[in-house]
Amino acid sequence: MILFKRIRQLLLISIVSISALAIALSQPAFALPNSGDMMPSGLEEVSQEMDGGFESYMPAQIAKISKAADTVKSMRKTLTNVQPDIQLRNWDAVHDDVARLLPKLRQNIKSVTDNLKLSDRALARAVATEIFIHLERVDEADELQNYQAAEVNYTQALQDFDIFLTLLPTA
Repeated sequence: MILFKRIRQLLLISIVSISALAIALSQPAFALPNSGDMMPSGLEEVSQEMDGGFESYMPAQIAKISKAADTVKSMRKTLTNVQPDIQLRNWDAVHDDVARLLPKLRQNIKSVTDNLKLSDRALARAVATEIFIHLERVDEADELQNYQAAEVNYTQALQDFDIFLTLLPTA
């Protein structure tokens, strides 16, 4: 099971990386006629920001991300309160917990990912999307009172959450 989880994580990372590369390669090159190496006004800053994506984070950036990430981490802990309700098949409580958590989680994860460098942002957003999909499926499963679907999607949401947290820079 652990091997399957690791393969799943590596496959997700590979797919997102390949997708980002394909998008980057499909974009037209920026150049002015007879301009040599000059870039149009404003693109130089964008280029420097994109090149900076492969550099390390500055301490101020890490502090800003860490502050937003602390809220996301606390929401991860809050999510663990859902499992007992799933096991007890307390579907109203499961629905209430997920419905209360999901909007705040979306907002806080967006806040974190918006502060990541461009090179890290796409993968973090893809993993975040997986978290949201699994939590929505937990909510759908509680409406159908489907214990197995709720448990599987809850477990996958936690796994994706843990992957997301590993993508965040640390000091």
